[in-house]
Amino acid sequence: QSLLLDGILHLRVALKAWCSQSLSNHKAYDAKRLLNSIAIDTECFAQDEMKTLVFSLVNDRCKHNPCQKCTTLASSARGRNHELNYQFKRYIYDSGMVKARASTFRKQLIRAQKLSKDICIYCIHGELLQDLILRFNGCRYYADGKFSSVAVAELTAAIATILGQMDENMDVETADKSNLPISCTIIGLLNSARTLFYFLLNQDSESNDSTVDEDMKEAQTLENIMKDALIHCVIQFLGSYNCRIVQAASSFLAIAFAYEKNSRVHSLGAKAFALLKKSLETVGNCEAVREVVEVLSRISDQFAASMVGFLVELFSEICKSIEKAADENQKAESVLSLIVVIASSQPRAILTHFDSFYDCFKHKTLSSKVHKQLIACLLSCRLAQPTSFEGQKKFYANISDSLNLITDPWSVFQLGRHSLCTGNYEVAAEIFGNRLQRSISSSSSYLWLSILSAVANAEDELVRGGICAIPSTLVMLHSAKNQVLSLELVSGSCNIQIEILTLRIDFLDLCIATSNMCEEMRLTNTQGPCFTRNELHQQNLPRCFNILARRYENVYKEYGIFYCQQTRSTLRSQCSLCKFMADAVQKTFSGQTSGMAALGSFPKGDKSRLQMQLINKLKVQMLELSSSSVQPKIQAVALLDIVNTILKCPAISYPQGFTSLKRTPKPVRIFISSTDVFDFDSKSFKEIKVQQGRKLYLRLYGCIPETFFRASKIAFSQVFATLTSSFDGPLQYEGDESGKVLKEDLEYQESISISKELLPASQVMEGEITTGSRFIIDAVLPPFPKEAFYSIDVDLFIRDVRCGEFQLPTNLDGERIIVEVSAHSGMDKSTTKAA
Repeated sequence: QSLLLDGILHLRVALKAWCSQSLSNHKAYDAKRLLNSIAIDTECFAQDEMKTLVFSLVNDRCKHNPCQKCTTLASSARGRNHELNYQFKRYIYDSGMVKARASTFRKQLIRAQKLSKDICIYCIHGELLQDLILRFNGCRYYADGKFSSVAVAELTAAIATILGQMDENMDVETADKSNLPISCTIIGLLNSARTLFYFLLNQDSESNDSTVDEDMKEAQTLENIMKDALIHCVIQFLGSYNCRIVQAASSFLAIAFAYEKNSRVHSLGAKAFALLKKSLETVGNCEAVREVVEVLSRISDQFAASMVGFLVELFSEICKSIEKAADENQKAESVLSLIVVIASSQPRAILTHFDSFYDCFKHKTLSSKVHKQLIACLLSCRLAQPTSFEGQKKFYANISDSLNLITDPWSVFQLGRHSLCTGNYEVAAEIFGNRLQRSISSSSSYLWLSILSAVANAEDELVRGGICAIPSTLVMLHSAKNQVLSLELVSGSCNIQIEILTLRIDFLDLCIATSNMCEEMRLTNTQGPCFTRNELHQQNLPRCFNILARRYENVYKEYGIFYCQQTRSTLRSQCSLCKFMADAVQKTFSGQTSGMAALGSFPKGDKSRLQMQLINKLKVQMLELSSSSVQPKIQAVALLDIVNTILKCPAISYPQGFTSLKRTPKPVRIFISSTDVFDFDSKSFKEIKVQQGRKLYLRLYGCIPETFFRASKIAFSQVFATLTSSFDGPLQYEGDESGKVLKEDLEYQESISISKELLPASQVMEGEITTGSRFIIDAVLPPFPKEAFYSIDVDLFIRDVRCGEFQLPTNLDGERIIVEVSAHSGMDKSTTKAA
């Protein structure tokens, strides 16, 4: 080990010398990447490498202008998109080199073109620092606390130093501007701090545990102080004149605020609001501050109301200037898009500005894009309205007239999708039905619009009629599902639509069963007697709702990685709703509950969403009626009211992913090998033979393809497999008539999970040319208890830095590996599987 360590030390010295003397930024970049890999693999140079990169970002000064991508604002610069782009760059092999594998000249030409492009040394340092923090920590619950504490201290000191340099030279006319940091440096530090905050979230709740010693509490308190100092420093960058710096600061603060306590966020919200106003007035680009405004609006209704009031005033001023300068339409569209973001989280914040939005349609100089955003603002208000509100007909009539101002079919479709996701089912049915079907020439597009129109009509009838409208709603939903199955044969990209419609139909069926049980309980004023049909139904209903919740969770894990945040949050909310219904039904019919307070182990950010707020209010109402002194008929009527409220509420809406047809990537191919098995065919998965009392060693390896990385909406860092072994049948030898199966055999189940890091991009895999990331997972299964046949189910998952887990489709889905366990080492006796 000492020889290896000495060799690594010499290698690091040589690589550092190469970095300092190299004339090519590309070669220096390769050397720095190797230094990063050494620090991550050895785990003893990580802090030194991190400090070196931070020092380089702060103190290195050379004649270098900001690169083009650090001065222009683009959608790829958002925090989430930046992570996805970097992930794709790291894990995907150069597809151009793969296509040119037969031509040496073509390979050299592509490499020469790649090397001829200049790269920014400061952007490189920022990317390397993010890579070091992300790969060294892995996932939040497995992160190195000491490394994270040192990193947050270094980044706080670095950003404070930059702010000090900027303040010293702000008012001095003769100051040396060359000493000021460029935007690439600031953006690199802000993006690195954002990556680091993934591993510093939710630490306050853990520190309240009584088992934590005083040293841990002191360390946690010091870390919280450093976090607060870092947040205060980054807030000041919201007032920068550089859009990319503002966007990087917004992405960081969105992560920091989303998981902080509300009391601490409120104290920082006022300072952030003042600087956001300054940024919107001077820079005028609302896209740069979108992320932090969305998070703060979801947490604080006061912030949302203040920000909407300011944006409405800003929009009215822009409308006045549009009459003189038509190019202000783009700025007006940006302001309205930010109002739509706030309205999605706090729709009540814009109810007081209804008349102002209606008056804006009178401006003839507004473009169709501005009109589209105005209509989206009005549609978002529906989430704050009851089932039927005053002026509802006038509201929808005004929206219908406003739709005539938009001629672009795609813009109209986007409004229809927004209507379906905000509970405006009447508007969605009109858009997908009358307005778009007339201009469609493709048969598949017409079928897809017919499906969306049928779903919107069904939900509109359900919102109007509640429980009484369930039968007619089910007829339309079944018709829509059959049409989706027909569309699946043509397009092959309707997986999530089929799943969501099936779950919705099952949920309504359970609501009908719940309603029938409540009616019987209301009439008899007694719970179901023992050993009767009523008791059986009352016991099965909570189980069915829990099963439905697990099915929603499975859809979230299987498809959530390919869709937006709104889709994932809606699926999680539907899962929590089913769990709430299971607890409410069980409490009403049996007087017991399986945990009314726990609605699912989902992210903290979901608690502030409208769907979860409704569930929490219904939960409080249900707990008030849980007393044994309340008569059964009153509890039954209360449960009927809860079910009716859920069915009529527009906040329980469809996910946005339901309205988009996407082809999910092909299943990941998993190859299995083992040196401790007999007669094992890894492609047909026929049978493994192993001796009783011996462990089973399996190696799972494969490649996550490029198409999966392109379709993914979440950056992930780990892949892990879950192997579940269960009893499959007794083992019989020839001439042996015994084949009894014991109850303890049927209950046998053993599950293990093994996680590994993804390997860099690979070009060759099993003799094929691929462009993806490899994984190799070694699993050791414990000895099986007795001679028998066992089956092994293999599930492959990925895990992001926040420990969100999503399942990957594989070639082993629906397949089982059969293991024959025998006491004979030679396997010379003939065996059969008992029927």
